[in-house]
Amino acid sequence: MIRAIIICNTSGKPRLIKFYDDTTESEQQAFLHETYELLHKRSNRSCNFLEAQIKESEYRVIFRRYSTIYIIFCVDFAESELGVLDLIQVFVDLLDRTFENVCELDIIFNPDKVHYLLNELVCGGIVLETNHGEIIKRIQEQNQIGKSSSDISPYNGTKNSSNISTKLLSGVKASSNFIASVVPSTINSAREWASNLPVSAPSLRISNRSGFHDLKDDSTFHGTITDAKESEKIFL
Repeated sequence: MIRAIIICNTSGKPRLIKFYDDTTESEQQAFLHETYELLHKRSNRSCNFLEAQIKESEYRVIFRRYSTIYIIFCVDFAESELGVLDLIQVFVDLLDRTFENVCELDIIFNPDKVHYLLNELVCGGIVLETNHGEIIKRIQEQNQIGKSSSDISPYNGTKNSSNISTKLLSGVKASSNFIASVVPSTINSAREWASNLPVSAPSLRISNRSGFHDLKDDSTFHGTITDAKESEKIFL
């Protein structure tokens, strides 16, 4: 069984840490530190297998170095060392096909894609699939679903609401006390707008805040225009 998969650079900085048991974060960091100390001291002629300890249990560490990164698999003694080496190569080939000549920056800035590829390969410490074609096919299907979702245009509620408001505010009902129109905010524009209304239109109050209403029963109005900031009156 695979216990952990780690990707770190040649300086010991982790780029991906994935444990398949209940190892605590502090134990994971300690394991990474101890493993890195063993790896970077090894010569290029040494084999790619070594033994390490996690929570007082012995495990086998199998790794490959690619340019500036180490890809490390921690497995129990039931796993085949050569089989795990091939599995590491399959993982790297998938990364290359996904990112086109993968480098460390691709792993740093695309952790979700790297985890997705790894989950297609290994789940719960068990190898699920090693066929490149099958995994790439699943990834392409996932990308196609995401592309189809992004092509669906969202509902434009603001535009529809604006069209409804425009229809409600259009026109003037001449022989009625109700006028649905847009009243200009300035006095001069209001006069020009008012001169175009039918003669039977009622008196209106033009207010910067509260809109307008009928002035027939307004006892405070004396037929003149005031300069009040909150309300300006026009007698039509």
